[in-house]
Amino acid sequence: MPVTEWGTLDPKRVGGWINFRRDQPDWQYASDGAASMASRQAEGVAYLWNLLAQQGVALLADEVGMGKTFQALGVAALLWKMKPDARVLVMAPNRDICAHWRREFQAFVEFHYRPVDHCVKNGVDGGPVPAVHTLTRLEDLVAAVEQGAGHLYLTTIHSLSGLVPDGQKGQDSAAVARNNAQALHQRIKAALGPDGFDLIIIDEAHYFRNRSGGSQRVAAAEAWFGSAASRLSQKTLLLTATPSHSRLEDIHSIVSYFRTPDPETAKTPMALMKAFGLRRLRRMQGNAGHFSKHQYRTEQGMPCDFDQRPESELFFALYQKMLVTRLKITRESKSLLYGFLEGFESVGCAPIEQDGASDPEASAKADTEFDFDKAGDTDLLNYLTGKYSAAFGHLPDHPKYGQLVARCVPTDLFTAPKDLFDDKHLVFVRRIPSVRELTQRINSAYDDLLAARIYRAFGLTEDSPLVKNWRDGKPKWSRSGFDELVRQCEVGGSEPEDDDSQDDAQDAVEDADAYLGSTIADLFVVKKGRGNRNDAIKVSQRFKRATSAFAMFLEPALDYKNKPYEKFYEYKENGRARADFVTSAKDQRFNILKPLANTKRKSNRNYEAANYDAPVRTVWALVYPELSPDQRKKLDSWADDRKDIAENFANYLKSGFLFASPVMVELYAWYKEFSRDNQEGGVQQRYLAFWAFAEQRIKTSLLLAYFKAALDTFEILCEKIVDHPLGAWEKEWTVLTSLQSPAWYASGQSKNRQRLILGFNSPFYPNVLVATSVFQEGVNLHVQCRKVHHYGIAGSPGANEQRVGRVDRLFGRVNELLKQQGKAELQIAYPFLQGSVDEDQVASFIARKYDVEERMDSCKPLHFDNTVELTREDWSRFLRTPDRVTLSEDPYPAQFDPPNSDGLSYEPIVAHDNDEIDAHVAALFEGIVNSAVGTLHKVEKNLHNPNARFLIDSVLTRDGGQRTQPILVEQHFSAPFSALVSGTVYALTLTSPIASKADLASRKLAIQSNVETKWAPIRQTAPLVRLAVNEAAANSHFYLYLRVDLPIFTCKGKLSHLSSAELSLCFQQLQQCADAFESALFADDRDLGLAALPVQPFLQKPAVGSVAPGDRTSIAPLGPLWTRLSSVSDGVVQMVASANLATLRQRFLDEDVPADSFAAVLALNHELPFLDFWPDSGGQVQVCASYPSADMQADEQHLLERWLDYVLSDCRS
Repeated sequence: MPVTEWGTLDPKRVGGWINFRRDQPDWQYASDGAASMASRQAEGVAYLWNLLAQQGVALLADEVGMGKTFQALGVAALLWKMKPDARVLVMAPNRDICAHWRREFQAFVEFHYRPVDHCVKNGVDGGPVPAVHTLTRLEDLVAAVEQGAGHLYLTTIHSLSGLVPDGQKGQDSAAVARNNAQALHQRIKAALGPDGFDLIIIDEAHYFRNRSGGSQRVAAAEAWFGSAASRLSQKTLLLTATPSHSRLEDIHSIVSYFRTPDPETAKTPMALMKAFGLRRLRRMQGNAGHFSKHQYRTEQGMPCDFDQRPESELFFALYQKMLVTRLKITRESKSLLYGFLEGFESVGCAPIEQDGASDPEASAKADTEFDFDKAGDTDLLNYLTGKYSAAFGHLPDHPKYGQLVARCVPTDLFTAPKDLFDDKHLVFVRRIPSVRELTQRINSAYDDLLAARIYRAFGLTEDSPLVKNWRDGKPKWSRSGFDELVRQCEVGGSEPEDDDSQDDAQDAVEDADAYLGSTIADLFVVKKGRGNRNDAIKVSQRFKRATSAFAMFLEPALDYKNKPYEKFYEYKENGRARADFVTSAKDQRFNILKPLANTKRKSNRNYEAANYDAPVRTVWALVYPELSPDQRKKLDSWADDRKDIAENFANYLKSGFLFASPVMVELYAWYKEFSRDNQEGGVQQRYLAFWAFAEQRIKTSLLLAYFKAALDTFEILCEKIVDHPLGAWEKEWTVLTSLQSPAWYASGQSKNRQRLILGFNSPFYPNVLVATSVFQEGVNLHVQCRKVHHYGIAGSPGANEQRVGRVDRLFGRVNELLKQQGKAELQIAYPFLQGSVDEDQVASFIARKYDVEERMDSCKPLHFDNTVELTREDWSRFLRTPDRVTLSEDPYPAQFDPPNSDGLSYEPIVAHDNDEIDAHVAALFEGIVNSAVGTLHKVEKNLHNPNARFLIDSVLTRDGGQRTQPILVEQHFSAPFSALVSGTVYALTLTSPIASKADLASRKLAIQSNVETKWAPIRQTAPLVRLAVNEAAANSHFYLYLRVDLPIFTCKGKLSHLSSAELSLCFQQLQQCADAFESALFADDRDLGLAALPVQPFLQKPAVGSVAPGDRTSIAPLGPLWTRLSSVSDGVVQMVASANLATLRQRFLDEDVPADSFAAVLALNHELPFLDFWPDSGGQVQVCASYPSADMQADEQHLLERWLDYVLSDCRS
């Protein structure tokens, strides 16, 4: 079969570029290691590549949890390595999964892709070269493609269901959707050319298994993907673990959207899989070999009875009778679908509480696998519930509620040491309102445990009258009841505290679903409009506020191990002496850690350092000796080499302790118990006494258990689960402050589902996650959890497998247990109402699932009848238990033909490496910088400024005297900028420091007035130079700085575009006007030199450079957009446009940028390379792109024209 221009690949070559074992930096593919997952993934990437090269379509159908996303990214990466300007489209079910793709791509490039090739991995920070855009509407996607500043586009499958605008509703929706999709298809082809996208990846491709029925989405998909004569892409990679979901024709339906198989191949699903598919079964690595899922999965029936509640038993007996008499549901009927009766999950409502509009992404599900607000028995159930409520004065209690709560809530929350992951439970429902009902009940059960720890701290028991009043009040465990309990018990005095309302505002949580949450956790939350500050809040503030000595308890040690602090800050406020403990501790840590030194505290207080009476240790000094050797080794490596990670971990821990775990209740109890006998002494003495008190309890504390669990999983959490880089210590973990309840829910109505994914994968809350189908596919919930409950039964075995696959994944909790202990158990529970129709449906489902699982695993033809067969004889034998069977063979493995010299081999593009780029730049500067001009230094790689390449300690003469003007040479990367042309382009940025924020404040220089006035006349003399502000470097002299940018083209032969003439003119203009601006700003009494820059310790002598070879084309004729500036600055050309400042702010700046226009302009000059923004009238800004004209190449001119057009799109006046 002919091979396209893609060529062929083998796993060995793939393994040379991609490391599939991050924990083994020197890993290489070996064919005899095919049992390892790393080798299988290398084979998968190579085989998929070859399938796409030969067939144009590949179906990756590996079992759930084998890294299909990772392998697909490997294919895309090797496409960019061969064709850097390739355009790739990923369509995933919903926004959450799109976010997952974005995170996975970042981690894939940073940690697994080996070469810095300027095609996939950039040479600045090791991150991705391809620009990523997430657009959830097809119209927005098409517009972004037309702009041309992207490589990887992420959109949702649901976007195909949103192509009928309001103005066209009421018409034939399928026809309207088809026409609108066809128009968007044509625009894509016009923007990208006749071949369209270079590659389309469809995640969860089984969403396209239905082509019949004439639905709006089917019509839109057919027009969007195009016919054989006009495909949206010539290559399509399909991903699904369940291609044959429930019907024989599923695989053909999926493939036929993208290719028309020949008649012979289309005859059977097996023929289609053989032609297009790759299906391997998961092999989980353990300490004694590999494990299949059937060797550790345990399915359990969970019978629920009425437990001597005759009135509830009568209710459900009547309900079942009326199912037959009114709804005609009998053993012979075929109308009962799996999981689609409300009585299986709930007792109904009287009246029904509306759940709001359902999630349109979730409603894109097909057949009977969707969630529901109302079922066939809803009206019947509500009728009976109303009658019951009238007779007994309360709603009937569904037996499944109690059983599930008992399974999901620990009997003793505060018993430690314990494995925290055993408290993690994933619960799936079908009825949408069930998520709220279960969430509320589980939180209520947790409240009993939390409340018990609190009242025991006061020396009370559950039979104490004060406890009974608190428990039995309305509502249960209320704030008022708690206040009364504290008032009656009243232990000890209070430590003097500042009334700092700013701290309170940070704790404020507003949530319309707050009534579902933990009442006890709510005691510790400050909320707007709630005037009283109860005892729980007062104590929690002691552990939070910087001005409280007790807040030192949760701070990291000075060395992030066990070193104490010896100093704190004192300051005066309203004539009173005050102390600030935490701010001082942070500053002491930051002084040690140079990369953090420029971002110290932001405070207007005039601090003075004071000595503690005795060295002050934190809880880290108590925890550190209790860590295992491996845990201590990890923490030591951060403390010694990556203090930014250690600081980030400390922030994560503190937020989790205070907001998202029972640790805050434990701390409250400790504090109250401690205060009984420790009411005397000053603040420092009381803190030291409390530390000694905690020392006696740390070994059996929840705090220690959470510290260890957090330490074990912090890296994978940052790299794979959440958009929070491992070393991003300056980014707060505010998401944890909204996870204050032990249980929460995920449905189409839940806000910010990403926070739930973070929390559930962390050791912190939620411990129990109750989810509808929005979390059934595509999300990873495996880091902590190994227990799944099918409270509402799935609609098919495929859906059931997808659910379990959220936790049964590589590198999850089960995998870790297998590696540590050689054994593990993944518990899968099926609650059912014993002796009822509910048991009939569970029994029928389990038996049928058992019959088809092997065929489903092998992608063989199957047909699953989704109507319930009402029989339950001996059905428990079909529940899976661990089976030490021989591992099954892969149904459709990766296969490779012997090397064929006649075939085309994969050929990556050739680009200059980093050493060649540095050598070229050094050689150019060596011709510019001589002893009369200054000294050229090489800057070694450092955390303080990873972008720095060279530093020029320049000198110049002015008014008969010699002055210095240091110029830092940096290399920057902007993915949208680089994406505008074929091949990667960096920005070589020359920067000169002017002032820190403190410098300006000390001279009373305001950005809006003084700085603008001083810079305006100098700007006219140096059009290549731009003034910028970097808010992230407020304490550095690079806060206010000057810069010039030049492009570096990395493709072979194009590095020489960067010429000596261009660099010389830029250097001269920057040096001269930086000195003039500094003199004007500081009235000639300051001359900033090299000694003031923190980069000085990293300077070294540069190696001898060499100019890169390459054919420089003739100077390009100026296009109509360019003007020569001969009257102001010889040798400079410029483009000028006008734009709306408000629109630019919205597109490119953070919300915390100061509101005044000149500050925003300077922030834009920092964010966007090559463009100089300057305020104009009426909310407009002038935008200039200036460039040396001496030998401006066509590539350079074209790139800058496209960049200006891209930035100003939607922003022009």
